[in-house]
Amino acid sequence: MSESVNSKEKKFTPLELKPRRSIRVHYTPNKDRDYHTLSYYDEFGKRQRRVFPNRSTAEAEARKLRCKIDSGVMPGLLLSGRQRLIYERALEIARTTGLDLDILTKDAAEARAVLGTASLTDAARLYVEHRTKIVQKTVGEVVQDLVNDRVKNGKSAAYIRDLRTRLGHFAQAFKCPISSVNWEDIEKYLDKTGAKGRYRKNLIDCIGTLFNFARRRNYVHRDHPGVTAITRPATIPREIRVFSPAECRKLLLGFHSDASSVWSNVQSSGTAAEQDVETKVCRTNS
Repeated sequence: MSESVNSKEKKFTPLELKPRRSIRVHYTPNKDRDYHTLSYYDEFGKRQRRVFPNRSTAEAEARKLRCKIDSGVMPGLLLSGRQRLIYERALEIARTTGLDLDILTKDAAEARAVLGTASLTDAARLYVEHRTKIVQKTVGEVVQDLVNDRVKNGKSAAYIRDLRTRLGHFAQAFKCPISSVNWEDIEKYLDKTGAKGRYRKNLIDCIGTLFNFARRRNYVHRDHPGVTAITRPATIPREIRVFSPAECRKLLLGFHSDASSVWSNVQSSGTAAEQDVETKVCRTNS
């Protein structure tokens, strides 16, 4: 008995009944002209009227309105003329993104508030170019790539050692993607090291080489300033001094106890060289 009751219950499904809103077309002539008014109540219970030049157009619009009301689509039904055109066009555009129109509008409004008068499309293109196309690598990884590249291309051992030392300290200070390091961070690093004069200039050149390499490899965006915005220190060239023979002898005596023998060897070598030159000159003249 219970099974028969359950089988009968399965045959019935719940049905929700909703009252249908009244939609009517009225003949409403005005100033010797024939007009037909479409009358209905919106979802807020407010009566709406739309006027059409003939009955066939009004009845066609009434059928469309009935289909939309039955499907639960009420927004936009209150619009007419240019507002309706704008709304339908916005819906069509939003459909291509897969987002609801209100979400899309909210995102666009927030982006516009940040950009001000700048173009949202240009900002999106700039983001794609500077972010999504950048190869994400840490400073240490880029330093290693630079060193490997210079070794492969036959740079000197002193140059390679200089890169490893100076850029190694730089990589220890910035354990992050190189694309996130800006010129202000580099300047703060230089100030923290206390580098001045020629040493600061050489350090800037070394870091500049790193960012030029990173720019060519798409590790940073093409517009990254690197070290170009950092002021280079003024370097005063050292005075070149020429020592006299007496000063050289005094200098050698100060460092070596047997400087006198060294000095005599230098003098004898110099005398022998002068004699050899004089002999060659005489032969040339003869």
